[in-house]
Amino acid sequence: MHLIFFTEEQSAEAALYNIIPKIIDANEHSFQIITHNGRNDLMKKLPSKLKALLETNQQDEKYIILVDRDSNDCKVIKNQLEEIAMDLGIGTKTNPKLDGTYKVVNRVAIEELESWFIGDQQAVETAFPGIKSSFFSQPRFKDPD
Repeated sequence: MHLIFFTEEQSAEAALYNIIPKIIDANEHSFQIITHNGRNDLMKKLPSKLKALLETNQQDEKYIILVDRDSNDCKVIKNQLEEIAMDLGIGTKTNPKLDGTYKVVNRVAIEELESWFIGDQQAVETAFPGIKSSFFSQPRFKDPD
Protein backbone atom coordinates (compact mmCIF):
# COMPACT_ATOMS: atom_id res chain seq x y z
CA MET A 1 0.00 0.00 0.00
CA HIS A 2 1.15 3.52 -0.77
CA LEU A 3 0.32 6.20 1.81
CA ILE A 4 0.12 9.84 0.78
CA PHE A 5 0.17 12.33 3.64
CA PHE A 6 -1.11 15.88 3.21
CA THR A 7 0.33 18.26 5.81
CA GLU A 8 -0.16 21.94 6.39
CA GLU A 9 3.44 22.75 7.26
CA GLN A 10 7.06 21.70 7.03
CA SER A 11 7.30 20.79 10.72
CA ALA A 12 4.65 18.10 10.22
CA GLU A 13 6.55 16.83 7.19
CA ALA A 14 9.78 16.61 9.19
CA ALA A 15 8.01 14.78 12.01
CA LEU A 16 6.38 12.28 9.66
CA TYR A 17 9.65 11.52 7.86
CA ASN A 18 11.02 10.47 11.25
CA ILE A 19 7.93 8.67 12.57
CA ILE A 20 6.45 6.82 9.59
CA PRO A 21 9.47 4.59 8.80
CA LYS A 22 9.34 3.37 12.39
CA ILE A 23 5.69 2.29 12.23
CA ILE A 24 5.23 0.88 8.73
CA ASP A 25 6.88 -2.10 7.08
CA ALA A 26 8.91 -0.69 4.19
CA ASN A 27 8.64 -4.04 2.38
CA GLU A 28 4.85 -3.76 2.28
CA HIS A 29 4.21 -0.01 2.30
CA SER A 30 5.62 3.15 0.80
CA PHE A 31 4.76 6.75 1.53
CA GLN A 32 5.12 10.31 0.39
CA ILE A 33 4.32 13.62 1.98
CA ILE A 34 2.72 16.59 0.25
CA THR A 35 3.37 19.73 2.28
CA HIS A 36 1.45 23.00 2.08
CA ASN A 37 1.96 26.57 3.25
CA GLY A 38 -0.49 26.51 6.14
CA ARG A 39 -3.98 25.16 6.62
CA ASN A 40 -5.61 27.66 4.27
CA ASP A 41 -3.31 26.54 1.46
CA LEU A 42 -4.01 22.86 2.20
CA MET A 43 -7.79 23.35 2.35
CA LYS A 44 -7.77 25.35 -0.89
CA LYS A 45 -5.68 22.84 -2.85
CA LEU A 46 -6.88 19.58 -1.29
CA PRO A 47 -9.96 19.04 -3.51
CA SER A 48 -8.03 19.39 -6.78
CA LYS A 49 -5.10 17.31 -5.54
CA LEU A 50 -7.36 14.49 -4.34
CA LYS A 51 -9.28 14.60 -7.60
CA ALA A 52 -6.05 14.37 -9.62
CA LEU A 53 -4.83 11.44 -7.53
CA LEU A 54 -8.13 9.62 -7.93
CA GLU A 55 -7.90 9.98 -11.70
CA THR A 56 -4.75 7.85 -11.62
CA ASN A 57 -6.98 5.18 -10.00
CA GLN A 58 -4.34 3.60 -7.79
CA GLN A 59 -6.26 0.99 -5.81
CA ASP A 60 -3.54 0.54 -3.22
CA GLU A 61 -3.32 4.21 -2.15
CA LYS A 62 -4.64 5.80 1.03
CA TYR A 63 -4.61 9.54 1.70
CA ILE A 64 -3.98 10.82 5.22
CA ILE A 65 -4.76 14.47 5.85
CA LEU A 66 -3.14 15.91 8.99
CA VAL A 67 -3.93 19.40 10.27
CA ASP A 68 -3.42 21.17 13.59
CA ARG A 69 -6.43 22.26 15.56
CA ASP A 70 -4.74 25.51 16.59
CA SER A 71 -7.44 27.43 18.47
CA ASN A 72 -10.28 26.21 16.25
CA ASP A 73 -13.06 23.72 16.94
CA CYS A 74 -11.67 20.30 15.98
CA LYS A 75 -15.13 19.03 15.02
CA VAL A 76 -15.58 21.89 12.55
CA ILE A 77 -12.18 21.17 10.97
CA LYS A 78 -12.90 17.44 10.76
CA ASN A 79 -16.30 18.12 9.17
CA GLN A 80 -14.69 20.42 6.59
CA LEU A 81 -12.22 17.68 5.66
CA GLU A 82 -14.97 15.07 5.52
CA GLU A 83 -17.07 17.31 3.26
CA ILE A 84 -14.21 17.72 0.79
CA ALA A 85 -13.97 13.95 0.43
CA MET A 86 -17.73 13.46 0.24
CA ASP A 87 -18.04 16.15 -2.45
CA LEU A 88 -15.56 14.13 -4.51
CA GLY A 89 -17.37 10.86 -3.82
CA ILE A 90 -14.49 9.48 -1.77
CA GLY A 91 -15.07 7.25 1.23
CA THR A 92 -13.30 8.23 4.45
CA LYS A 93 -12.46 6.15 7.49
CA THR A 94 -15.19 8.05 9.36
CA ASN A 95 -17.69 7.89 6.48
CA PRO A 96 -16.83 4.89 4.29
CA LYS A 97 -18.65 3.99 1.10
CA LEU A 98 -21.58 1.58 1.34
CA ASP A 99 -19.24 -1.38 0.75
CA GLY A 100 -17.07 -0.25 3.70
CA THR A 101 -14.15 0.99 1.61
CA TYR A 102 -12.37 4.27 2.07
CA LYS A 103 -9.38 6.13 0.64
CA VAL A 104 -9.08 9.09 3.03
CA VAL A 105 -8.19 9.29 6.70
CA ASN A 106 -8.69 12.77 8.18
CA ARG A 107 -6.82 13.55 11.38
CA VAL A 108 -6.71 16.72 13.47
CA ALA A 109 -3.77 17.11 15.86
CA ILE A 110 -5.56 18.45 18.94
CA GLU A 111 -2.37 19.70 20.49
CA GLU A 112 0.06 21.47 18.23
CA LEU A 113 2.35 19.03 16.48
CA GLU A 114 5.32 20.84 18.00
CA SER A 115 3.91 20.13 21.46
CA TRP A 116 4.40 16.45 20.87
CA PHE A 117 8.13 17.17 20.93
CA ILE A 118 8.62 20.24 23.11
CA GLY A 119 6.12 18.92 25.67
CA ASP A 120 8.20 15.83 26.37
CA GLN A 121 11.12 17.16 28.41
CA GLN A 122 12.87 13.79 28.58
CA ALA A 123 12.66 13.35 24.79
CA VAL A 124 14.04 16.84 24.17
CA GLU A 125 16.92 16.22 26.61
CA THR A 126 17.67 12.88 24.93
CA ALA A 127 17.66 14.42 21.46
CA PHE A 128 19.69 17.45 22.55
CA PRO A 129 22.03 16.34 25.36
CA GLY A 130 23.64 19.80 25.55
CA ILE A 131 20.39 21.57 26.39
CA LYS A 132 20.42 23.47 29.67
CA SER A 133 17.83 22.53 32.27
CA SER A 134 16.86 26.22 32.48
CA PHE A 135 15.39 25.87 28.97
CA PHE A 136 12.24 24.26 30.35
CA SER A 137 11.72 26.87 33.06
CA GLN A 138 11.45 29.71 30.54
CA PRO A 139 7.90 31.11 30.48
CA ARG A 140 7.43 30.45 26.76
CA PHE A 141 8.20 26.72 27.22
CA LYS A 142 6.23 26.07 30.42
CA ASP A 143 3.09 25.56 28.31
CA PRO A 144 4.24 24.06 24.99
CA ASP A 145 1.00 25.09 23.30
